[in-house]
Amino acid sequence: MSNPSSSKLLIKLDENIMDKDLIAHFNTMPNLRADTVSDEGLRGQHDGKVIMRARLDSRTIVTCDTDYLLEHWMTTNGVLVLWGRLGNKRFVRLTKKERKVVVPGLFHTHRLNIEEVRDQDLVRFAILSGNDLNDFKWEIRPPTDEELTRYFTKYVEKEGALPFRPEEPSPSSQIPQSPQDAQAPQDAQALQGAQASQDAQAQSSTQARKRRS
Repeated sequence: MSNPSSSKLLIKLDENIMDKDLIAHFNTMPNLRADTVSDEGLRGQHDGKVIMRARLDSRTIVTCDTDYLLEHWMTTNGVLVLWGRLGNKRFVRLTKKERKVVVPGLFHTHRLNIEEVRDQDLVRFAILSGNDLNDFKWEIRPPTDEELTRYFTKYVEKEGALPFRPEEPSPSSQIPQSPQDAQAPQDAQALQGAQASQDAQAQSSTQARKRRS
């Protein structure tokens, strides 16, 4: 079991796991604040837009969508993909009542692991196993190479499989630049101008020496 943490954890719940009762419960937990894609009008939007918003808000994405395993390169605060089974029922088929028990259990017992996902911008599975609500556990682990291959095949076969459709800009192109980043092109132009001026002066000096000789 993870030790208690005083670090504030911000998460963004994807549309496949944003039960109202679960969200309300999350927001009663110490140093944890959750919002959803629905809160920001992103329900049904392309994953890239969800990632962009999570980046701007410094939130870790919590989802059941395995596409995020492949789109993780765009994130900055990590992705946690909830998976597994309770008895014979897959996680994605659990009722709201069941999720309200098992999902907070994940954040209680693996809080420090989830903070590591956030701090190191990792992509991790949270795998549920157990017989019932009185007998379950979670395991957080990276996806295996075999799993990544399988989900990549599914991903590229989907319509619009690229992380961004051609008409959509990438998140990085819409994130405000830092003052240093914004100044860099100007510095480069100034350097090029100075170099051109030096070259012109050198050429003029050479021509003058030739005329004198």
